[in-house]
Amino acid sequence: MDHIRFLSTQAKTDPHYYIHNEIGYNYRMTNLQASLGVAQLEELPEFIRRKQHNYACYCQAFEGFPLARLMPFRADISSNCWFYSLLIDRSEISASMRTIITELEKKGIQTRAIWGLINEQKPYEGEETYRLEKAPYYASRILNLPCSTSITEEEIAYVSREVKQLLTSLANNKCS
Repeated sequence: MDHIRFLSTQAKTDPHYYIHNEIGYNYRMTNLQASLGVAQLEELPEFIRRKQHNYACYCQAFEGFPLARLMPFRADISSNCWFYSLLIDRSEISASMRTIITELEKKGIQTRAIWGLINEQKPYEGEETYRLEKAPYYASRILNLPCSTSITEEEIAYVSREVKQLLTSLANNKCS
């Protein structure tokens, strides 16, 4: 327990000169932060219910759409559906993820790429130490949709409609 406390308080071996012989973290929190966390935990079941409902709304909206599909969660778990990932069909749409995100932003829709791969980040260029098989594939194809617990069904419908319209337009432009 002492070692965990040491790591959680920045692992300073010499606090006067900030000497760190191990990688530490700053996981301390104030009483105010702790009470806010407890209050949020009390709302967690409702947050999860909303997230699962919103995911179902997105699934219904994208059902049968040929250019993208919502990524499923494992069937053998009870997912909290914390974010919603749309898998884009790259055989039909060659526009970059940045183009898609920027075009949606113009319509007031904030989306995100799923992640930036660590080995492609400037401080880590060339530091890949194992074979990446699926990460680059998904990084170039997944668009995370708005997923706030406060998003409404009308907003989900708007997002879905605009995303489908944009992807259809981009697919049609490919053929031109």
